[in-house]
Amino acid sequence: MAFRFRLEKVLAFRKSNEELARKNYLEIKAELEDQQNILKSYYDQIELAQAERHKLILKGGNSSESLSQIHNYIKGMEIKIDRQKIVIKNQLIKVEESQLVLQRTSIECKMIEKLKENQKEEFRQLNKKKEEKILSEMTNARFNLRKKNESEF
Repeated sequence: MAFRFRLEKVLAFRKSNEELARKNYLEIKAELEDQQNILKSYYDQIELAQAERHKLILKGGNSSESLSQIHNYIKGMEIKIDRQKIVIKNQLIKVEESQLVLQRTSIECKMIEKLKENQKEEFRQLNKKKEEKILSEMTNARFNLRKKNESEF
């Protein structure tokens, strides 16, 4: 007789939920990384603009209009950076929420798997006891049969 877990469909459903939660978590985390890369690119663009401004200052001459444009560009990028930080903060909240969902679904799945393992072990122990009982009965029957045969002679 083979072991049959009665909650196998529930386990499959919970594993499916766990996989969906994991997929969702990884997608949201990837989006966070994309947003962080955008922020990094904004900082890189500011560094380039500052390097260009430094070149213009060292060059000297009449470059006040170019310096003004670079200054305005840097101020605009700082505004973009502030907005991007808000986007990243919101994305971090989404990542944390999806991580909690993933943890909860993982725990639910592991609970059912542990129940399955316990029931399987219980089934094995019960089968072992049944086999031992059958073997014991067979041994007793043989012994009694021999004893009966010996007493007849």
